[in-house]
Amino acid sequence: MTLEQIIAGHGEFHVLVGYRFKKTAEHVYCMDGEHLSVQAGRLLYSTPRDDSGPYAEVEVGYPSVSPPDTWAEFFEGNWETDDHTDSVYAWVPVALVREFVAAHGGEVVATDE
Repeated sequence: MTLEQIIAGHGEFHVLVGYRFKKTAEHVYCMDGEHLSVQAGRLLYSTPRDDSGPYAEVEVGYPSVSPPDTWAEFFEGNWETDDHTDSVYAWVPVALVREFVAAHGGEVVATDE
């Protein structure tokens, strides 16, 4: 699934004990090899907090490199001392995620062959 599909609200669902929730999306991979987890849905740090989107803010987790300092306010930890690649970022504006991906050469998009 691409970043734009995640932002638009696309995704598959699980049903567990009668409860429906979104499956975890695969990491978004950049052309330079960097990657990050981007998730959105009613149980996640995203806006709107529903399963249909489109989303203005998303949850980002475990980037392979430290994001820019503009992400500090969304970091679930201490920006000065904690590992920026081993945490979750809450309610990150999609513009910042798009900037991150663009700064790393754009998104690798799988092709069906």
